[in-house]
Amino acid sequence: MTEHTRQDWTVFASSVNGVLQAAEQLGADRHQLLKAAAIQQDLLSQSENRFPVATLFKLYELADHWTGTPDIGIYSGRISYVVGLNIQLYMTTICETFRDYLNFIPSVLKMHGDIGEVKVGREKNFLRLEWHPLSKKTGEQRYLSDCMMTFSAAIVDSLCVQPVPV
Repeated sequence: MTEHTRQDWTVFASSVNGVLQAAEQLGADRHQLLKAAAIQQDLLSQSENRFPVATLFKLYELADHWTGTPDIGIYSGRISYVVGLNIQLYMTTICETFRDYLNFIPSVLKMHGDIGEVKVGREKNFLRLEWHPLSKKTGEQRYLSDCMMTFSAAIVDSLCVQPVPV
């Protein structure tokens, strides 16, 4: 099955919740969003529940439209960062170096679902974060890239000390 026909790619409830929280803060009605995106509220309370990636895309589009905020992915990325602080704090207790941290931190695939991965590279005196979506279709819209880069940059920024800017 090619990447464009993958119907089984899913995301965890936390990704859906992040978009909903951002949209609510920007004035959208949660119940209307859930209804329009065909999402059952009771399934969002368990973090291990999974939703089709297409549902997440639809939710982003609805949130963008209803809030008038095409940067909704940036807001959901900030929420993902705050929600994930518990794992970040734990990781800092078991890792002695930044390299250890990068090697042990769970991937985007394990934390968010089947959407892609963030790779960290070095470019002269900087760290470079790159978003690599699983699907070219994912790369054609900016919601996930905004979310993942905001989320990842916030994590790395919180661990880096000058003069190692991201």
